[in-house]
Amino acid sequence: MGRTEQLVLRLDQIGRHDVHRAGGKAANLSELTRGGLPVPDGFCLTTDAFQRFMDGIDGTGLAAELERGDPSDADGRASRAALLRARIEAAPIPDEIEAALLGAWQGILHGAPCAVRSSATVEDLGAASSAGQYDSILHVRERDRLLHAVRQCWASLFSDRAVVYRARNGLGDQRVCMAVFVQRMVAAEAAGVLFTLNPLAAHTDDILIEASYGLGEAVVSGRVTPDRLVVSRTPLRVTERTVSSKSLEITLDERGGVREQAVAPERAAAAALPDEAAERLARFALTAEHLLGGPQDLEWALAGGQVFVLQSRPITRSAPPTASDDRQVWTNMNVGEILPDVVSPLTWSIIQRTVQPLFARLLAAFGLDLEQTPLLGLMAGRVYFNLNTVIAAVRALPFGHRMDVTSALGGLHGDLERSGALAAIEQNLPTVAWSWAAILRRLPVAVGWWALRRSASERRLRLFTERLAERRRQNLGMLGDAALVAELDLCIGDLWNDLAPIASDALVGTSYVNALDTICARWFPGEPIANQLLTGMGGMASAEAGLDLWRLAVAAREHTDVEHALRAGGDFGATRARLTTTQLGRAFLSRWDAFMTRHGHHARGEIELMNARWSDEPDFVLEQVRSYLSNAHGKDPLALHAAQARARVERCAALRARLRTPITRMLFDSLLRRAQRGIVFRENAKNEFVRLSAHERQVALELGRRRAARGALEHSDDVFFLSLDELRDAAAGRAADLRPSVRDRRAELERHRSMRPPAVIVGRYEPARVEPQSLDAHTDRLMGLGVSPGVVCGSARVILRSDGGERVLPGEILVAPFTDPGWTPYFQLAAGLVTDLGGTLSHGSIIAREYGLPAVVNVAHATHIIRTGDQLQIDGTRGEVRIFRQEPAEP
Repeated sequence: MGRTEQLVLRLDQIGRHDVHRAGGKAANLSELTRGGLPVPDGFCLTTDAFQRFMDGIDGTGLAAELERGDPSDADGRASRAALLRARIEAAPIPDEIEAALLGAWQGILHGAPCAVRSSATVEDLGAASSAGQYDSILHVRERDRLLHAVRQCWASLFSDRAVVYRARNGLGDQRVCMAVFVQRMVAAEAAGVLFTLNPLAAHTDDILIEASYGLGEAVVSGRVTPDRLVVSRTPLRVTERTVSSKSLEITLDERGGVREQAVAPERAAAAALPDEAAERLARFALTAEHLLGGPQDLEWALAGGQVFVLQSRPITRSAPPTASDDRQVWTNMNVGEILPDVVSPLTWSIIQRTVQPLFARLLAAFGLDLEQTPLLGLMAGRVYFNLNTVIAAVRALPFGHRMDVTSALGGLHGDLERSGALAAIEQNLPTVAWSWAAILRRLPVAVGWWALRRSASERRLRLFTERLAERRRQNLGMLGDAALVAELDLCIGDLWNDLAPIASDALVGTSYVNALDTICARWFPGEPIANQLLTGMGGMASAEAGLDLWRLAVAAREHTDVEHALRAGGDFGATRARLTTTQLGRAFLSRWDAFMTRHGHHARGEIELMNARWSDEPDFVLEQVRSYLSNAHGKDPLALHAAQARARVERCAALRARLRTPITRMLFDSLLRRAQRGIVFRENAKNEFVRLSAHERQVALELGRRRAARGALEHSDDVFFLSLDELRDAAAGRAADLRPSVRDRRAELERHRSMRPPAVIVGRYEPARVEPQSLDAHTDRLMGLGVSPGVVCGSARVILRSDGGERVLPGEILVAPFTDPGWTPYFQLAAGLVTDLGGTLSHGSIIAREYGLPAVVNVAHATHIIRTGDQLQIDGTRGEVRIFRQEPAEP
């Protein structure tokens, strides 16, 4: 082997300037080793090996094609990158490279367990950190696993997040290479990260250390809230320490890889890193800062009393600004389920006129003044909550200062701790006034208000439904422009006047779910009771949508001519034309039209006015019916739903019989009845507000058609790129040509669609500064929230959008980012549900319980880790998802 090509380099053979051959990570560690820092021994599989491997699979040509692609074609880039990753992961490593790799492992590390880390030529450099974008595989013990880990690191060079990052920073895909650093695995007793400039404080000369038990992955991934230590530089000593409750740790699995385990309560509350070790670590960090020429972000581990430096990269971000805007913390908690996409200007203008003032009005009744603080904002065109405002409101309440923030927010995003969001919030809490005088003045009225409204909830919702149905029967084409704008104002008035009382009724109703869960946990300890008592209840409009869709398929199967007409293919227009030729076909169309009247307002992201409804684009519903017809002899959702209802009744009776006193039985009956009614009422209330949104969409489209006919807009759906005020001006003749504004806003929306903002954002969202989270794509176990009991095994079907034309086959487990009523048709054939987002009262959780599907939600990044075809076992009681990988297809 000549000097021009060297497959393996020992750590002591790498120079600081060998980035082109060893990558930034290995080059930095070699410099720290020369400087005397305790870096675990290792070796580097160089970029020469990577380049030879890529040439052998024509990967270089694919990388060039990836770089030449249209930057605006995000789907095309993702498809080409996925093809390249699949080819890398499936191809065998050439014999000479394999021999060099295994020889170095045995000769340098003596075959010891190792960590296999990506070391890209643009990683851990001052100009482009790329932190967290490429894969690391921990505790590799076996030959085949080592070979697989190397391919995984190579493939991660072309992950979606890495490709996007390079495109935004002007780094070409074919000019970037990947080395792989194989490092002796440290069995860490404690680990974490260190910043030589404290990113959470104005006094940035301090050193910040975050520490937790076990491997540092628990801290880096946000799985725990770490201990936090601040170390001054002169003198070098710990000046602040915050000890958190560290409920879990990630440790080495004796079979290889890592596992997660609980931490005993008494140990969880103790400090993970002694002061002496923290000060020693800080001294190493200052040496690293000197050796590498600038502030550093280190990953470290403590084992057997010795501190090890595992990685070091430059801090590319400057000290955080102190301006108020840069200390606001934004999150998409909850809102990410109902508004998952970029919002249109028209939708946003309606939200601004309803949601923010509505919350201000509700809280004002209890003496809280939020008029001067923002509750909602847009990040890359998506709606986010302002956590500073939310937490300030909580803190203003009596005893609110004692609340644990992350618990109060439902265990919100590991990103909170990792991004420094909590510290930013503490430093910029808005002033929120709490008025006892207002409380005492309004308390009698409030008590009476709640008592009266609780008894009239269903009647109020029924009246709202009847008024809306009457207004939807209007012939919009007969209304003038001013009348159409007035109709939109009436819709907003309905939201303002009816949303508050009905939403309050729904809130009270669903609060009984928590009360039921509390008493069941106390009276029937160790049994997953509450979720079992909220299944198969019936009367829930969103659940009925799926059952009614199945009934359409059942009706079609009863008549061969109708079934053939549906199966003959073509869009709904062609299918309708075939059905109208027979009496039975026309009867089926009557059932179809009745279905659309009742459920046609549903869509993916139903709050967004721009999104077409089922009634607008019936082909989606038609394809679902066809799918049901093709799988007619398997699962029968109607029979299963009825069985679920019977099982619930029997379970309720059995539990009630176990209660010993009339008082406990009466309390159980009362809470159960109110919890069941509360969930049904909440879902039905949401259904009617979505129906109102669909009506707003039709009104807006009619205005858009008229503006397009007059030349003020190019297309009728351009209307969604106008605000309410602009629509009002247009109707009054005060705006002529709106096309330039629409073109600019369309372009902005498309730019925002190409972005992937994180769940938590501190300050302003700057895409180039976002460092995507590194995921363990080969983990075989994910944890979430069990919301519908039962254990089921099946093949995964990963679907990212409910409007993408994909189907769930019988017995498959649906894996989705979230679910709203637009996803309901998929539930009929699915055997279970896994979602990235969600909570106990999310739509998917409620419908899964209603249908008796085991479900685990709030499984962060499930759709990125699980692949279609993987075999899953999901436990809807424990909240566990086990993954049994599908072997990659041969290239």
